[in-house]
Amino acid sequence: MQNCFKILKIKQNSSPQEIKEAYWKLAHKYHPDKGGNKKIFITINHAYKQALHYEETRSKSNQAKKIIKIIGLSIGIILLFSLTSNKRREKK
Repeated sequence: MQNCFKILKIKQNSSPQEIKEAYWKLAHKYHPDKGGNKKIFITINHAYKQALHYEETRSKSNQAKKIIKIIGLSIGIILLFSLTSNKRREKK
């Protein structure tokens, strides 16, 4: 997976826009219709698709982590409220 970022000459944490810009730059340079190397062009195209897929997966993973954190915090608040509510009832 990291190889696709090396091919595109970008960092692994690049944004979708940075991935696209790097792809277009290299695709333009190596496009067979513009006198470029077809094998290199195909490699660049494949790397672009891999990099976008990796970024999409990373984004979804980050969203899932945020949701889990929110759910955990919500459960914690509910439990805390429940415990303090029970203690108030016991005092009466």
